[in-house]
Amino acid sequence: MAAAAVSLLAASVRVGSYLWTEALFTALITVALVLVMWSVRHRRTPWWLVVTAAVLVALGTTLRYVGVVAVPVVALAIAWAARDSRVGKAVVAGVVGVLGLVLPAIRNVLLGAPALGERYPGTVNVEGAITGLVLQWGEYVAPSRTTSLTVIAGAIVGIALLVGMWLVVVQCNRPGAILALFVLVYWFAIVISQVGTRLDVVTERFAAPVLAPTVVLVLVALRSGLAESARQLAPVVKVNQEKVRRFLTVGLGAVGVAVVGLSIVHAVEFVRDGNREGIDLASASAAERALVQASTSLPADAIVASNDPWQVWWSRGGVVLDFPPSPREWPRERVESDLIAVSEAVDASGLVFVVLDENARASLDLSELEDAGLSAQVIENTDGVLVAVITRN
Repeated sequence: MAAAAVSLLAASVRVGSYLWTEALFTALITVALVLVMWSVRHRRTPWWLVVTAAVLVALGTTLRYVGVVAVPVVALAIAWAARDSRVGKAVVAGVVGVLGLVLPAIRNVLLGAPALGERYPGTVNVEGAITGLVLQWGEYVAPSRTTSLTVIAGAIVGIALLVGMWLVVVQCNRPGAILALFVLVYWFAIVISQVGTRLDVVTERFAAPVLAPTVVLVLVALRSGLAESARQLAPVVKVNQEKVRRFLTVGLGAVGVAVVGLSIVHAVEFVRDGNREGIDLASASAAERALVQASTSLPADAIVASNDPWQVWWSRGGVVLDFPPSPREWPRERVESDLIAVSEAVDASGLVFVVLDENARASLDLSELEDAGLSAQVIENTDGVLVAVITRN
């Protein structure tokens, strides 16, 4: 049931349709979890399974650093399941698994970059991060495009998830406990990362790796809730407990069919529109943007800096830089880093074109380039898009 629900959700279709790392990351981590859950259930830990699960986690972590939270989960599961060489197998799983974080970090340092790439202070507090999490849960059940009850639906999902976690623990469901541990540490890491580091507010991209485990745990809670509700209602309505349970199951099943059915409709609409118009950067509407028209009209070998660099790069290719963002919205370190990149490009090529869209990210004022020994001459400013040339003073 969990597999069917996850595969049919519009969120799964959307995440799998973009050139993001989430689809592959989710697959790698999911297979690793399946392996260690099988191991815990059957109390078998052959070396091939230990190494395979650890390698999968390491590969996943090279795609998304948050994958490192699966390392202790896998190591603990191996230690819990092992009948022999428990410590050795757990250590091997941990060491191999963490290579997915260590090796890229070493490479970054050797290249002169921060170990985990450029990181900037977060812009949300714990309350904001948790609210975003609840909203995302609600989007699966009651999308905000169709109802205003998204937060309530998300809260219900969150409660069901916690109940499911509790049940697999008290019922000594060993594979379920491993699954619950992964879901718990993953969401904890995402919330803490949002508070400490500037990330997008929780989106279906972040939720993709734990969507299937979350659905499993919610189903565990619902199954137990149905049984308990039937037990309590049967004496009141004077009907056989099994009949009450079946009645409640049918009612809940109807709700589930409605939720999944609505999601399928949204998925079909997404696929239909994508086939007709393209999606995101490659969509027909994106191609018609004044930003795209302006950037593609520049010389093919020109270096371009923009406040929407991905759209410009997708449209014209070549070298495209981040134009420094507004210091009112980003830390000064980020502004200076982008400014240095632009300055070096000017020194190397003589000039850099700037294409700024007023509807994209707020940017550094062109007059402030003088502090870096640069000057900007505006050559066009129409339809909300500014085109300028930056040269050295």
